[in-house]
Parts: sequence; C-alpha cells; structure tokens
Amino acid sequence: MKKFRFSSIILGVLFVAFMASCSKEGVYNPKKKIQRVYSESTYTDKYLSQVWNWEDKLLKSVDHYSGSGLSHTETFSYDGNRLIRVDDYRHSEYATYEYDGSVLKTYNFYEKNQLASTLNFTYDGKKVSRVVYSLYGDKKVESHLMAPIPAEIIESMNVLAEKADATKGLINVTYQFTWTDDNITKIIGTAEGEMVTFTLAYDNKTNPLKGYLNLYNIEDPYMFYSKNNVTQLMESYIGSENDIYNFTYQCDTDGYPTMVIRSRIDSEYTYTTHYEYDK
Repeated sequence: MKKFRFSSIILGVLFVAFMASCSKEGVYNPKKKIQRVYSESTYTDKYLSQVWNWEDKLLKSVDHYSGSGLSHTETFSYDGNRLIRVDDYRHSEYATYEYDGSVLKTYNFYEKNQLASTLNFTYDGKKVSRVVYSLYGDKKVESHLMAPIPAEIIESMNVLAEKADATKGLINVTYQFTWTDDNITKIIGTAEGEMVTFTLAYDNKTNPLKGYLNLYNIEDPYMFYSKNNVTQLMESYIGSENDIYNFTYQCDTDGYPTMVIRSRIDSEYTYTTHYEYDK
C-alpha cells in the first residue's frame, strides 16, 4: 500500500507556486512574497519552520526546518515562469507538472526514479470538478514534496487507500468537487466502496492567497481554488463521527494573513502559523 506522508493534521494547506490572479496555472508572481514561516501549538513553542528563497519573481527553493535544524530543501524548476518540476534531493524524490493549455492536467510523483503516483485533473470550464489519485505498487511511499491539492484531501487518500486495501498493485481514489459561486463547498472522495465527505464554510473576505499550491507542512486553511477564506471544515467518513475544525485569522493592512489559528471542536488543541513577508 502506498502512503503519502504529508501533514498529519487534516487541514494543513498553503499554496506555493501559482499566481493568485492569473489564469495560467503554474505561474506564481504574488504582490507579497512570503519570506519565513513559524509554527507553534498548544504543546510546542514557536519555531522557524520554513524559509522561502527567491530569485527576482521566481520562488527557487524552500528550506524546511524542524526543532533540531534544517530538515530538507525543495528546489523548483521552471519552463520560463511556469513550474514544471520540484526536487527533494535529500530524500531522492521529485515531482513533475504537466499542463493542458492554461490548466494543470497531471502531477507525477517519483521516488528513487520510480513512478509512485499520479494526480489527474478534470475541469468544468476553469474550475476543477474531479481529481483521480492513482497509487502504483504495494509498498509504502512517504513524500516530502508539495502537491497541487489541499492537504485534507491528501490525508484522506491515505485513509481511503488503507480501507480499500487493494492488493492488485493499483488503487484509484476519486474526488468530486461541488462549487457554490467561487468557493468549493463540498468534496466527496470514493475508493472501492469507501467514502469521505468534506463540507466547508467561508467568510465573506477575499482570500489573498487564492491560487497557491499546497505545501504539506504549513498549517493554514487557505483552499487552492476558493475565493474566500475557510472558517470551518467538517470531515465525515462512513461509520465514524464527524470531525469539525474552526479557523481564525489575523491579517495585515493588505489583507494577507500574519497568523492563522486552527482548532478542533471538542478539543483544547490549537495549531498556529505565523507568516512574514518581504518589505
């Protein structure tokens, strides 16, 4: 069974490499550039978790830190100003991005030069309507790379794949997206009879980071495709109680988040992320 090691927290979402107001996916040129990210929780003190390295308008690499120092670096490659590849040399992993005109069509993840999984995207106009996640082989895969979908979907892929427990060497997990205006309000994932449903609520404020890619270990609730900011997410599996998460924000005068707090209903645990931007 392949398994992706993205965030262990269900909604760890930030979007790294697509331009917020641009119709061409794979292009990222934000008004403000993130420089550093800090994390803390109920049980951990605030620490530096990421440093973003820029070359003019292109994000060239992201250094990831743990409490003991530098963990690994993701290096970004471009065709012109469009993202086409991400490498983690320390873990012998890389991912490629393939486009169909102005939209992302396929994401391929490789481990030690072997294709481990793919994400295939279907659109209704410019809005994503379906994502099929295909896992190959029967050994576990732990990826340290970013992926172009929200982290709660990545996490549920692990759960659905484990429940399906296929032994034929290929597992397909399919996600259908429901939109209300310019926000995704429901996501339903299925795999061989198993199902998960995500229901999302939003505020009426513009999400300034709309269009960024998911980076697995930055804990914040911005959705890849949605116009507004997520305030609550409910996650439901068949035969299980619902998990409900709330999100609150502090923003600068331009509306960019400087602090995002994630809390879970019926739990005292909170996870807080702090963002510093270029001057």
